[in-house]
Amino acid sequence: MNTTENNKKLAEFLGWETNEVEVIAPKSLEVIVPFETVKGFFTTSVFKHEELKFHNDWNWLMMAAKKIETVETKDGRTFTIDMHRDNVIINQYGKYNNEIIVTEGGTRIENLYKACIEFVEWYNKEQSDNAIINSLDEWAKSGFAGIETMFGGK
Repeated sequence: MNTTENNKKLAEFLGWETNEVEVIAPKSLEVIVPFETVKGFFTTSVFKHEELKFHNDWNWLMMAAKKIETVETKDGRTFTIDMHRDNVIINQYGKYNNEIIVTEGGTRIENLYKACIEFVEWYNKEQSDNAIINSLDEWAKSGFAGIETMFGGK
């Protein structure tokens, strides 16, 4: 996956409104854009996907890191990020107490960016897997309603 797709993934994780070509970021990230044809400017917090800056701007990336540290799963797990000179570790606490992501080998911002991307991918998969399990649980609670039609029954 490339930087643009990864940045879009972080914007979606943060709950920013996205569409096929652009993202609406919080007002705190507004930028001043000069008009080219007349003297003046306007401000905007609408960015094209390729203009997102999570990969190279600490202010943007820290929003994702802070969100990770506020996540709590349905089973009570919480997360912390430990940033060191040469690696970043995301720990989980609660049901399990262990390191779930370790990134190293890059600069601090590169390691944190990579760890945030890996966390979001893990978290999205975890949410998807839980949704499937919850659906199966509900189906079982209903006495497997509709199962007879699946096998050519009534």
